[in-house]
Amino acid sequence: MATSALDHANNVQQRLRNYAELRPDDTRGAPPSKALQQTLEDDLQSGPTTPLASDAPPSLQATSSVRQKLRAEQKKRSFPSIEFQARVSHFDPASEYRDFRGFFVAFWIGLAIMCITTMLRNLKETGYPFQLRQKETFLENIWEMALSDAIMSATTLVSLPLHKLYANSKGWLRWKAGGKWVQTVFQAAWLFYWVE
Repeated sequence: MATSALDHANNVQQRLRNYAELRPDDTRGAPPSKALQQTLEDDLQSGPTTPLASDAPPSLQATSSVRQKLRAEQKKRSFPSIEFQARVSHFDPASEYRDFRGFFVAFWIGLAIMCITTMLRNLKETGYPFQLRQKETFLENIWEMALSDAIMSATTLVSLPLHKLYANSKGWLRWKAGGKWVQTVFQAAWLFYWVE
């Protein structure tokens, strides 16, 4: 333990010396700021990485420092974050690439034509615009189907306490440790039971 603390102090001192050599001539005598010392110490604590050469250019040192900070920040998160990026869309009217202006209208006109021709065919064949062949199927055992749908929907709520357990657990039930496998088994069992 004492050796790692000593190594850490030596690393900080070496980085400070490297910084002093890179500074302009008019500021060489001034000691490094506390903010710089803290930044260097934070860099050294953010985890093992490929060490930089002592004569590395300042741009490479800055890039390495930022990467180390990002890695340290990502290790603290339990779930990865999703960052939104705007993308070009041909369907967005505010976009400069809006060349599908009539596509939306053409889709609904085509759908209306398809529905009207189906209604006219049904009217010609049966005398009614709509055919309700599935009506008997929908009405057969309607209460049993409503009850099974209600139970199926209610059992999906079991996921909420499971996820709270994963979030609050410190042991093997954490999401990264075994929680995702427990959730996968639960979902597979749920799907197998209700599809069967």
